[in-house]
Amino acid sequence: MLHTEPGVIGTSFIEFTVPSDFARRALYCCPQTGHFYCNKAYDIRRKHLDMFLMFFICEGSLKIETNKHLYTASANEIVLLDCRREHRYYCEGSAEFFWFHFTGNNSSEYCNYLLDNENIVFSGPQIKDLRFFFTDILNMCGSINVDEHQLSLSINNILCFLANSRRHPIGADSTIYPALNFIHEHFSETIDLGQMAELCMISIPHLIRCFKKDMNCTPHDYLLSYRIRQAKQMLSQSSSSIEEIAVQCGFNSISHFSRAFRKSVEMTPSEFRSLW
Repeated sequence: MLHTEPGVIGTSFIEFTVPSDFARRALYCCPQTGHFYCNKAYDIRRKHLDMFLMFFICEGSLKIETNKHLYTASANEIVLLDCRREHRYYCEGSAEFFWFHFTGNNSSEYCNYLLDNENIVFSGPQIKDLRFFFTDILNMCGSINVDEHQLSLSINNILCFLANSRRHPIGADSTIYPALNFIHEHFSETIDLGQMAELCMISIPHLIRCFKKDMNCTPHDYLLSYRIRQAKQMLSQSSSSIEEIAVQCGFNSISHFSRAFRKSVEMTPSEFRSLW
């Protein structure tokens, strides 16, 4: 469908879908998508829209205002916008971009995760490869019989790629590598933040920030998760008692171990062992 909104020019068009009840409950949904060519008259302002919005910038640039920040997205960059917040996006010159609104499934949780550091523009050498998914979504939404499962998969692929693009590879040259290595070798012992920070030659606050950035968790959460992983291994492959496994995995009591295990695995250590 050709689009005639102010500032939208040329062969711009938009497609609409009506998601099924099942898609609304279980899949990512795309109620509308489009391919726009815009000039400086293009200016969208909203107080609230209960959806999320993704742009792929093909040419030119787009300005975005949200959460008291101003962003600029240029060619081969992606914008993820939480439209539940007051927002504005506009052109100061010209731009070509693909876009789609989406909702459903765990859209809110995924977007909160991706937007945790308030950076809504994703860039990098591989971002341009995601253009295929945007064109695929546009084509699917324009078809007579929309494949809602494939449409949801394409949206999921973009979200997964963006999540991975924000993660930093953890190697021997990583700031927190000494702390991770220490946890893996000494998880059965008492470990404190001071030890790990000293090994990494950084302050405790910096250590926490690095863990949050690289591992998406605190050092304590990572240590606890690693201990639970080792406990699962022992419960499934050893004949040691649960009390012995608790001690071997660094827990100071069987009750502490049981509470932590149940919270993480959603079953008791005994119930987990019975599966094997």
